[in-house]
Amino acid sequence: MIYGIQKSESEFSEKFMNGILDLLPKQHGAFKIMSLEIIAGRASETDHIFQNLRARGLDQLLRHRDGGTQIATLNVLVSLGSKLKSDEISHVFPIAMRAFLHHTSTNIRNQFYNLCIQLFKNMDNLSEESSRMVMASLLQGLNDSDLQLRQKVSVVWQEHPLLMRSTRDRLETILEYVPHNNLYSGFIFLYDFTS
Repeated sequence: MIYGIQKSESEFSEKFMNGILDLLPKQHGAFKIMSLEIIAGRASETDHIFQNLRARGLDQLLRHRDGGTQIATLNVLVSLGSKLKSDEISHVFPIAMRAFLHHTSTNIRNQFYNLCIQLFKNMDNLSEESSRMVMASLLQGLNDSDLQLRQKVSVVWQEHPLLMRSTRDRLETILEYVPHNNLYSGFIFLYDFTS
C-alpha cells in the first residue's frame, strides 16, 4: 500500500521510512525491491539514509544475485547523488565497481554509469582514490559492449573541461586515471616515440 501511494505522493512514505528500513533485511524478492524503490523516492530528503542502509546490509544489497534488487539499490545511490560524503563514496564505490562494471545486464551497467557520471560531476566531494576509481570506470565505459552506453559515457568525456587542450595533454590527463602506472608511462613513451 505504501509503495502505491508513494508513486504519486512521495512525502507520504517519510513517516514510514524507519519501519521500511528496519524490515529491509528480512524482506525478499519483490517486497525488497519495492522497499528499496520507496527509499530511493525519499533518499535525498531523508537524513542519515546512507548510514541506515549501511547498517542494514547495503554491501550485501550491492552484491545481491537478483538484478532487480541490484538496480533498486543503485537507484537509491543515484538518488543520494551529491549528498554522499567522501568517506561514504570511498566505502561503497569499490563494491559497486566490482559488482556492476562488467555486469551482464545493460540496465544495471547503465544505472552504474549514471552513478559514475553524477559522482564525476561532483568531483570536489571525492577523495583522490575515489575520483580515480570513478574516472577509471568511465574510461572503461568507453569500451562497453553496448553502443548506447559507450555514447553516453563518451559525451561525459567530451564535455569535461580538463580535456579541452592539446592532444598530448588530453592523453596525459586521461592516462593519469588508468589504474596501472606502468601502462601510463608506456603510453607516454609510445606517444613521444611516434611524435
